[in-house]
Amino acid sequence: MSQIDEDFKLSQLPTDAETIAFCELQEALGDYSGTYVYPSREAPVAFIKCGAKDFGMKAELSNQEFVFNALKSLPQHETANILIPKIYRVVEREYILYVIMEYINGDTLKELLDKGLLQNQLEEYYTKIAQAIKLFISLKVPENATPGPVSGGNIKHPLFKDGEASIEYTSIDTLQKHVNNVGLHQQCINILLMSN
Repeated sequence: MSQIDEDFKLSQLPTDAETIAFCELQEALGDYSGTYVYPSREAPVAFIKCGAKDFGMKAELSNQEFVFNALKSLPQHETANILIPKIYRVVEREYILYVIMEYINGDTLKELLDKGLLQNQLEEYYTKIAQAIKLFISLKVPENATPGPVSGGNIKHPLFKDGEASIEYTSIDTLQKHVNNVGLHQQCINILLMSN
């Protein structure tokens, strides 16, 4: 994209006030997804994601910026068809973050599944997802990183009670020990339940 095209695109982005008003309007219309195409799917300019900053938005934002920058540093042939939206701006209001980012046209896996595609039609998408995951796993982790978000903090994942680790793990070893202890604890409970 040329600098002129980029400048034009940036001039079309909503202001902070327009961003907040747009998201509030979507919620008033009954869309509580927290993910919106601005100003519409028919004429997309940007993608806006909003949510509570204390419930993972800050961590998600830092992870997205890390991956975006890491992919930019790799040869283009390695990252072909793996697109991470560029973050244009973040608006913070009270406890909510509004992330204005590049709109990337396409269907999500959920949208493809909702369309009722057959298994053999989905194979191409599964292969692309696997390629992206393989590439993400190969990215060099920042030197002082601990398990969890790139910026630090607790891991958020369905593996944990209420979707979040109760502590910030200092190493992969401490995470592994905790997971093993939870597994052993669950095995003991299962044995006790089966003996009754």
